[in-house]
Amino acid sequence: MIELSSHISTRFTRLYKQLVASDLRRELLGAEPQALPPQDLAYLVSTASRLALSSETDSELAGAECQLAYDVAVRATQSANGSRAAIAPLCEGILSRLGNFPARSLLRARTVDVQSSRDPFLEIESRVREEENRVNDAPQGVMLTDFQVRLLRALRAKSSVSVSAPTSAGKSFTLELDLLHRLKRPGPYVAVFIVPTRALIRQVSLDLSDLLRANSIDCLVLSSLAVPDAPAGTVRRLIFVFTQERLATFLGQMPPDLKLNALVIDEAQEIGKDRRGITLERVIRLSTRRFPDVQLFFSSPLRSNPGYLLSIFGRLDSSSAHFVEYQRPVTQNLILIKSVKGRTDSADLEVLTDVGMVTLGTADLPFKFRGRYVVNLAKHFTAPDDVSIIYCNRPSEAEKTASELSELFEERNDDQLDEFADFLRQEVHRYYRLGRMVQKGVAFHYANIPQIVRSRIEELAKQRKLRFVCCTSTLLQGVNLPAPRTSSWKIPRPGGGKRGKSGPATFGT
Repeated sequence: MIELSSHISTRFTRLYKQLVASDLRRELLGAEPQALPPQDLAYLVSTASRLALSSETDSELAGAECQLAYDVAVRATQSANGSRAAIAPLCEGILSRLGNFPARSLLRARTVDVQSSRDPFLEIESRVREEENRVNDAPQGVMLTDFQVRLLRALRAKSSVSVSAPTSAGKSFTLELDLLHRLKRPGPYVAVFIVPTRALIRQVSLDLSDLLRANSIDCLVLSSLAVPDAPAGTVRRLIFVFTQERLATFLGQMPPDLKLNALVIDEAQEIGKDRRGITLERVIRLSTRRFPDVQLFFSSPLRSNPGYLLSIFGRLDSSSAHFVEYQRPVTQNLILIKSVKGRTDSADLEVLTDVGMVTLGTADLPFKFRGRYVVNLAKHFTAPDDVSIIYCNRPSEAEKTASELSELFEERNDDQLDEFADFLRQEVHRYYRLGRMVQKGVAFHYANIPQIVRSRIEELAKQRKLRFVCCTSTLLQGVNLPAPRTSSWKIPRPGGGKRGKSGPATFGT
């Protein structure tokens, strides 16, 4: 966490903590929002509007300042009470200044009932920023974030690009826009997307296929090693989705007339780390030697030197670009849940912010906060329309946690869950316990279960039919389960606390 105390006032820090605490108490504890006095709210918004100007610089400090501005903009209307009409357009102006137009659209939808008048000067500034972030070949009405605009320009101007950006920064959407731009040109085009796990192959393949179909692009998406023959008089336009191991095999049997135009490497921070990371590095080297003009794109989260990936493949020059995105485009809360001394039916909640810990208060629990308490906590703090992902250390732990969690629920009346349960009993085993769990909205997920089962679990979680998915790192490495609010829980390792007890539970929203 970067030290912000010397860059912001103690008054802003105090009021920001009050704002965060009020918003999360409302979400987690069902408390009424704490209305801040108008003068304090005005000070928060005014300071946030100045912090939003930091978006023009590349530094961790600027990213942290912009994150504070974003948090104030998306939370302030909840604590505005009678001054919502005055605060809402100011918060929209902050998000426009940050270049985060998707968040501005969500804020407008949330405050659609507010009758407010817009300041003409703020309106002019917002219109200018809209034009800066509007891309002609993007879907109608879509405006990109500052990061997406910068990435798209780099992809179109440079032969190799390496970026480090937080989850949900919009890298995939920007890559899709660039891919459509290239495929609309005449001539052959072949790209390979390298994904870290087999679980991702199907998701990425389906997403790309849907994208091409929606835009009427004639291009095949393949995950098999077989290359179909091109009909006479046509050009090859192919996208392959491989793990590094499958790409290594493919390079050995690749048709001699096939030229690789682009290589996209997701989770590139794994290069060279272990056996699979060494394989990844080797296949990239083989690809660049065989196709010197291939365009490289590296995507990695939380890496301070993305240019290093270009340097190890000899691509760190004037024809390449690399940068770090420090600002998170969404609100992410890391919440610690601790036991209360002498009270086994209560828990203290704290949230970790960029300005330090914020106490949320004590929550009364309808269960004993002891033993394997994470399943009870996940049930208690997951709203009926939310999705929780529980990360476990091993497949056996994921199955055990899912089993214990499913015992807390009755079967749900849902045709899709019943159909999936019947499929599991018929095609896997009639006593396969996942069949009983999914009917209660619970599932486990790891690499060694059949791909068709994993894929259906992901689909049902996206549709929010499944409320709880207990998984290993297979979901941590890039499988997207979008939801308006998703909670992620981590099972503590035994021995993390005193006398062999586990440490405090943590979850993120």
